[in-house]
Amino acid sequence: MTSMIVKILIEVILAFVIFFAGGLFWQLRKRAKFLHAIIGNESFLTQFISRSALDNASPMITPFAEKKLTYALNVQVVIDADIASQRRTTVMFLVVIIAALVGSWFLGSAYFLVSLALFFLSAASPIFESTRSNALQHVLALALILDRWRAENPRECDEWIQRVPSLRPVYNAVKVV
Repeated sequence: MTSMIVKILIEVILAFVIFFAGGLFWQLRKRAKFLHAIIGNESFLTQFISRSALDNASPMITPFAEKKLTYALNVQVVIDADIASQRRTTVMFLVVIIAALVGSWFLGSAYFLVSLALFFLSAASPIFESTRSNALQHVLALALILDRWRAENPRECDEWIQRVPSLRPVYNAVKVV
């Protein structure tokens, strides 16, 4: 009787960990989809990127827009930093989820199935506002770099953007501003 109560208590803890970590894991996946959708949506970008948004950008992103060597390098640094942070966080949550699932497996197949169901159930929540905001800040950082580059050397910026078509919608929205 006591061992069954201990197993259930452990499973409740593991289920909570799986549900929480799973929810955050799915938010990272939703952020990636959201970012991909808005980066290519020029009409959304022209509404989102404004002179006011660029002039009053967060102090967290303005250092990325200061020209180090080249603005192209700044763009690459912002993209690489975003990819690395998302990958690190995803791996961290996956490790926690896998460890908790393994723990549930050792408790028994019924416990494992409950944990697995909770992991997939945690995907049902809509994208959090903080997740959306994080993706939008990334887009704003790219727009700010492109805006400053265009102000300093429009010809060079135009030539570079021709070689990077994935950022063309962002650049077109910056040009409208």
